[in-house]
Amino acid sequence: MAEWTSEARDYLEGYLRQVGALARSQGDDDTDIVEGLREHITNEAEAEGGSLITVDLLQRTLATVGTPEQVARAEFTLATNGHREPRETRSAMPPPPPPRPVEPRIVVNQAPQKSRSGCLLALVAVLLLPIVLYVGIAILGIISAITVPAMSRSREAARRAECQNNLKQMGIVYKMRANEHKDLWPTLTNEKGEFFPLKAEIYPEYLTDTHVLVCPSDPTVPDASGSPESLIGDQSYFYLGYAVTNETEARAFLDAYRARIAEGGTFEEDLPAPAGTGTGGGDKILRLTERLMAEAESLPMQAVAQSQIPVMFDREFSNHVPGGINVLYMDGHVEFIKMGGKFPAVTWFLDELAALER
Repeated sequence: MAEWTSEARDYLEGYLRQVGALARSQGDDDTDIVEGLREHITNEAEAEGGSLITVDLLQRTLATVGTPEQVARAEFTLATNGHREPRETRSAMPPPPPPRPVEPRIVVNQAPQKSRSGCLLALVAVLLLPIVLYVGIAILGIISAITVPAMSRSREAARRAECQNNLKQMGIVYKMRANEHKDLWPTLTNEKGEFFPLKAEIYPEYLTDTHVLVCPSDPTVPDASGSPESLIGDQSYFYLGYAVTNETEARAFLDAYRARIAEGGTFEEDLPAPAGTGTGGGDKILRLTERLMAEAESLPMQAVAQSQIPVMFDREFSNHVPGGINVLYMDGHVEFIKMGGKFPAVTWFLDELAALER
């Protein structure tokens, strides 16, 4: 009997364990297969190798037998006599039942069915789309409602500031003219329908840029790009030329002005007024002059300061939001007064002044 090395014996046992595992996975009796295969391999190796069986010799013998997978897939088993015999036929599984007959259905123009999740997503998208659109429109409306008035107020604030700057420049013009004309401010014209032309009084010697007579918020004046003379007779502001500080004095001034126009007189002098209705409560509407303070000391009421005498202001209160006029006072400062506030921001007075030019 040949002698085996321990390495060759271990190698053979490992080979047989693989064959047995594969046989069991196929439902075969691995014991018979392994034992028959061990005897066959032992005989073949000892017949070839003589007295000593090594791993190399065993590997050459196994190469003639085949790999464990090949042995397990073989259609036969190895008997103990070393010859291959047909493997026992496995018990056949019962045939599967015949398929249920399906009645044919006629499908006409049927679109391929979408998955349930896809249909659900499409339905949600269709339902949500109008809502998203309405929400977007609502958000845009809210943003517009907030930003548009704010932008309008910003633009109007800028125009109002420009209007105030125009009046301040006119105050400087009047002061310059008074300094060279015995402290007298410009006089009103005695021509009916021309309440404030000022062409001979201040233009062009003192007023070089007539665009300052155009309020940027006034839509009724001529185009500022027109001739300078056209803006003198159709400017955005009223100029009084007399010291009128309240509504009582305003009524007396209007009556005296109409009477002076009717008689063909000029406006070089003060205007007569009923007692207590003139400037400072006197009997005259005083013409604007830098010496007005000295003359006012003789009035029955307290002297009127230049900071209280409005001399020039907007024709239309609707030009400025929220409805009011910019007013230039005799001392040179400008205020914005809302309509219904202090004089001269009263509607009836602005309407009467506009009627004097018709």
